[in-house]
Amino acid sequence: MTCEEWRLFLQDYLDGALSEPAKVAIDRHLGECDGCFADARAHRRVLWWLSEQPGLRPPEGLADRVMARISRPAPG
Repeated sequence: MTCEEWRLFLQDYLDGALSEPAKVAIDRHLGECDGCFADARAHRRVLWWLSEQPGLRPPEGLADRVMARISRPAPG
């Protein structure tokens, strides 16, 4: 597995959504490639940090305001 191939599967790997053979191949690559191992560690830290953040609720009506704004013709 190459570094480019591994990056295609990064999110599925971190989510635990890969088949066992794919996981084994990626684990093998991470054991051999310091750069990809560091990338995986950094992504795990970001996911952990995001999971520790308090949930925020968007303001009431935000989706309607966004949709109304993007459906307007562009000025000009």
